[in-house]
Amino acid sequence: MSTRAAGLIFVIIIAAIVVTAAVTWSRLPDPMLAHWNADGVADGTMPRFWGVALFPLIIAGTAGIWWFLPRLDPLRANLEAFRRGWNVVFVALAAFFAYLFGVVIAVNLGTRFNVTMLVLPAAAVLLYVMGMVLPMSKRNWFFGIRTPWTLSSDRVWDRTHWIGGLLFKAAAAVSLVASFFFTGTTAVIVLLVSILGAALGAIVYSWLLWRRLGEPRA
Repeated sequence: MSTRAAGLIFVIIIAAIVVTAAVTWSRLPDPMLAHWNADGVADGTMPRFWGVALFPLIIAGTAGIWWFLPRLDPLRANLEAFRRGWNVVFVALAAFFAYLFGVVIAVNLGTRFNVTMLVLPAAAVLLYVMGMVLPMSKRNWFFGIRTPWTLSSDRVWDRTHWIGGLLFKAAAAVSLVASFFFTGTTAVIVLLVSILGAALGAIVYSWLLWRRLGEPRA
């Protein structure tokens, strides 16, 4: 995905949320339901203004990070080398937050469904996108599996992110299946354990590979 296309998608998403907020504002309760437990039961509220404004602010912040961080990275050339993957990740994040916004608005307009069971598959898809992009990444300071061993060696970085991509895609698949076959709390636990397992697996692999290759510190 090109940087221009990513920027356009950010603008479209934010505009769509603002229009949706304006159209539904008068029908939304004040306060709004804004938090649900792992079983999908509402257990928290928020003033209507913040319930509506929070998500466009988060997405605008995501767009700001997407645009600004590459300009700060001392290894900017490496980050620019996988800029298309960087764009995909941040657009996927924005789409995920927009989806959450839609779920929150629908619930507060009176639609009844288990919020957790709607959010978990979307989280699994986001996790899969991360797994797809990780192998594309080059050594940088802001994205990826950043351990002392990956940051000290391009070889360790590349191999770790290839393995990490497989682990995160596997975690996404397990989480997606769990979201359809288990209750809310169990499915959430499976998602969290899968993410933790993938992350720890990649970290341990980076250390073992660094030792095996005998790479010096940069």
